[in-house]
Amino acid sequence: MNTDSGDREHRFRGKVNTAEPAELVDPANQLVGKAFESGLFLFADADVKFDQPQAEVVFDRDKVRSLGVDLSQTGADLSALVGGDYVNRFSIQGRSYKVIPQVKRAERLTPSSSRTCT
Repeated sequence: MNTDSGDREHRFRGKVNTAEPAELVDPANQLVGKAFESGLFLFADADVKFDQPQAEVVFDRDKVRSLGVDLSQTGADLSALVGGDYVNRFSIQGRSYKVIPQVKRAERLTPSSSRTCT
């Protein structure tokens, strides 16, 4: 929540983990309402973000081994494809660009959509 008391800005930041992030929307809006009701703030805003989705991937270790694939390499490859980190740089016409490998957006939006990766 950002608060502005007129002469300077004060920031209040909090982090709460829950199994259902949507449960945070109502309490956050209530907190903003209480801030306004107090008369102490000219501005208050809640920024509830759902930008850190998580999914648990469980590998069938026997199947991975039967395919002759190293399990640690499988995890590293998956991390590279969905992690969003850059793995290298390349240069074209004097400009440098990052290489960021990713699966198609539609195939990484939800845990169930990752099952259809081609």
